[in-house]
Amino acid sequence: MTMKGGTLRAAAVLLALSLSAGCADSPPEQSASPVASHSPKGALSPRASQEASNEASGGASPSWSAPGLGEWTREDLLPGRVVPREELDRLFPVWDKPEPPATLTQPTEQGARDAAVYFTDVFEYVHASRDIAALNAIDQEFCLSCADIREQLARPRRRWGDHSPGQARAVHDTPELDNVFQVEVVGDPVEFVLLGAEADTIAVHRHSAADSMFIVVSYEEGRWVPVALERDEW
Repeated sequence: MTMKGGTLRAAAVLLALSLSAGCADSPPEQSASPVASHSPKGALSPRASQEASNEASGGASPSWSAPGLGEWTREDLLPGRVVPREELDRLFPVWDKPEPPATLTQPTEQGARDAAVYFTDVFEYVHASRDIAALNAIDQEFCLSCADIREQLARPRRRWGDHSPGQARAVHDTPELDNVFQVEVVGDPVEFVLLGAEADTIAVHRHSAADSMFIVVSYEEGRWVPVALERDEW
């Protein structure tokens, strides 16, 4: 690791410190809303509401039987049900791979903003697609979080969901380090499914709260690179 790599490790420490300091200033997060239908407002249909109540109390719905392949809907994705993974792939298709912004090579605050959004979109895409090549393309040996992401990708996939492109809400420079910025990237709430410990059994199906993640980016060798990322488990 080069001397600059040591500096970037310091940037990751600064990120952790700033996160702990910033929590007190952050507004309280809205609770996520459970869903069992794919309506615009995520409202439960009367049938799905009754089934959700039955299954939450440990009772099976008398009117529901598992659909065949290609026939599942998002309304069928209630906690406790065993769902084929190919149905989740169909109901939550992977989006297109993000394209790097034109400002990726510009040593400006706007370049840092755009790079942070791009990198977080790539991380989201990689977890959905399992496209390790997309991660390798942005890992320029400075990425302290990429090893953890690779470790997560080696585990069976547990989360399927929609994608909301992020937006940079706050940017903080680090006076102690040149051309290093911490950026908060926020995405809109999305519908997602999380499988539990039992194979292919749905643990959670809901709309997330607004997704907020923090990323440190640094301008190295003519372009912005990711250094460290802080967010909940993918």
